[in-house]
Amino acid sequence: SLENHTTSPYAHTDFEEPPAAFAGPHSDVPYDPDADGAFERLIVDVSVVAGTAGDYLIQGELTAEDPATSRPVSIVSSYKFVSLEVGSHVVRLAFDGAPINTSGLDGPYRLLLRLSGGPVYLEYASDVHVTRAYTFTMFEGPAASFFGRPAESPGDVDGNGLYDVLRVEVDIAVRVGGSYEVGASLLSQ
Repeated sequence: SLENHTTSPYAHTDFEEPPAAFAGPHSDVPYDPDADGAFERLIVDVSVVAGTAGDYLIQGELTAEDPATSRPVSIVSSYKFVSLEVGSHVVRLAFDGAPINTSGLDGPYRLLLRLSGGPVYLEYASDVHVTRAYTFTMFEGPAASFFGRPAESPGDVDGNGLYDVLRVEVDIAVRVGGSYEVGASLLSQ
């Protein structure tokens, strides 16, 4: 069974400082290397200060609020392992633009940041960065994607009153021409 325990009072200054922390402010900028007007990535420069040299893991999860439920929705994540010397640093995280586009959710986005390190990568710090107000359409979508609702039609080819075939039609938006393979699985519920 769980029991509650109240500790003796302690001041935060009674404990060692973590070996590294977020320093803020952080900044974000879209990246469009092919200059086609659609962003391939969202770049976030994360400010970190290391009090102890070592290896650290910086993780970021980009989220947006679902307007239907007012709950946060995870869109895309990024991480980077870094070796830091003592001092202030900027660690660059790159977030793929396609999941931002296909999320259908506009920003500003909330970036949940975590910093961990040590031999077992204990979490030393967390932070939140709110991006500028991007729309999902500003980011490049995948080369091809499904859209709309599938349409289905069963068919009785041999006229015996039982279906022989089930046709499912889907709409596909193709941004980059080429050969694509579309597959499907029929599952029973």
